[in-house]
Amino acid sequence: MIDLAANEVLGTQSQTDRTRYWPWLAGIFFCVAFTMSYFVVNQHYTDARVTTSMNSEASEVNNDSTADDAFFTQAIAANHQPDTALTALLGLWHAVPYQAKTACQSAMLQGLQCYQQQGNWLTLAKLNYPAVVYMLDDNEQPFYATLVAVKGEQLLLQLGTQQFWVQRTWFSHHFSGTFELFYKADSTPSGLIGHNSSLAKVQWLADALAQVYQLPHRPLAGFDVALTQLVKRFQRQHGLIDDGIAGAQTLIQLNLYLSQQGPRLSDKQEHH
Repeated sequence: MIDLAANEVLGTQSQTDRTRYWPWLAGIFFCVAFTMSYFVVNQHYTDARVTTSMNSEASEVNNDSTADDAFFTQAIAANHQPDTALTALLGLWHAVPYQAKTACQSAMLQGLQCYQQQGNWLTLAKLNYPAVVYMLDDNEQPFYATLVAVKGEQLLLQLGTQQFWVQRTWFSHHFSGTFELFYKADSTPSGLIGHNSSLAKVQWLADALAQVYQLPHRPLAGFDVALTQLVKRFQRQHGLIDDGIAGAQTLIQLNLYLSQQGPRLSDKQEHH
């Protein structure tokens, strides 16, 4: 092949001439082969380095959000009573515990309302308030934490003076379903609101639900069928008896949604 190439390029040459040019042509082929080999090896090394870097970064993220470490385990063991978690929750509201008073009593003396509810992660997310959450450790023993903030799939828990980010899946697995929170009630009509209530109360209820569901203002002449259905929808979504009458529990839930005061778990609050 080299001889043929030499004949093509140099024309018909003597054997001596072809022998003189052979080392040059062999050198050219060697350079081409070496360059191609270097490119393939270098590209493979670069791809491997990028893959390793990506895997390392993902591992760091996972490690940062893992709750299975010694400090976290020790903090859980030190919080088998709710008092510390409730004190931390008071602190988020810039309130303090009073001597010889329960946390709820201390909250009420400082203009806050106490509320305890059963639910799941979605319940907490909808209410969007910091809360004392009743948890169960790996041995099914109760412990108490303050749910401080939510960021995506991660939740910030306070145990004593320490705070830990945990994954939502871990939280849901250990959450008992009971939580307590504080809220500051806005101007809510007293007593239940039903078909025999004053027009002012009925209109307040309609406006409150319109705000929750982002509906336009609708002037009412009384407690009509549409309002009844809207009240029932709200009650079903919050595990209440859907009787269509805004009793104490329904009004508390509305207060929790409508109040603009106090800390929140996240800046984004969704109503469904």
